[in-house]
Amino acid sequence: MRHELILILLTAIVLLIIYIILRNWKSCFYWVFKSIIQLTSVLFLFILLIYSIGILFSYLSDKSFEFGSLKLSDQPQFNQDFSKIQKYSLAARYNNPGNLRPVNSQAGFRQFPDMKSGYKALIHDLEAKISGRSKFTSGDETLEELIYIYAPPSENNSKAYVSKVALMLEVSISEPIANLDVHQLAKAIIYVEDIRLFKKIYSTSKKQLLILNAVESK
Repeated sequence: MRHELILILLTAIVLLIIYIILRNWKSCFYWVFKSIIQLTSVLFLFILLIYSIGILFSYLSDKSFEFGSLKLSDQPQFNQDFSKIQKYSLAARYNNPGNLRPVNSQAGFRQFPDMKSGYKALIHDLEAKISGRSKFTSGDETLEELIYIYAPPSENNSKAYVSKVALMLEVSISEPIANLDVHQLAKAIIYVEDIRLFKKIYSTSKKQLLILNAVESK
């Protein structure tokens, strides 16, 4: 659509130049081109209006939330082909987007029959921790404290981890976990845990990938 607008604009400019030249000649063509220019101007304004309405409608109807400065799909997509990244991604290979450990064990990672099941397990784990139903939390922790429990310093760079999650959620690291939305928190954790899998689950566009890379570099 952008190319069509540019073409119409260039056409209008050319016609305007011809109009100015013929006006000086007072030729009969002057009236013809005057009418053409008027019609072209009306057409250009009409297309511009439709284009603007389309952009506005697309923005208002986009069922997505702000994920930092990045708009992402409101729902994760599990009908993707994850086979291409399984070689590089343990999370994809095990259908475990949150890299959850086995219950009552810190050895190895849980394996799920499909990615949707792994995502549901992540949500269940986070809900338990946020509500205080987990034996590891009381529900009164901050985001920083939660991440240090979820991704302990013995296995992760917890400081960098919590900084990225807070940046993606646009909250302070001292934000009470009771204020967090579990699905948004899960998205941020998946992003930090495995960027390749994150890009597949949330079907990011090229523009979104540029924003993600900018966030990753911070």
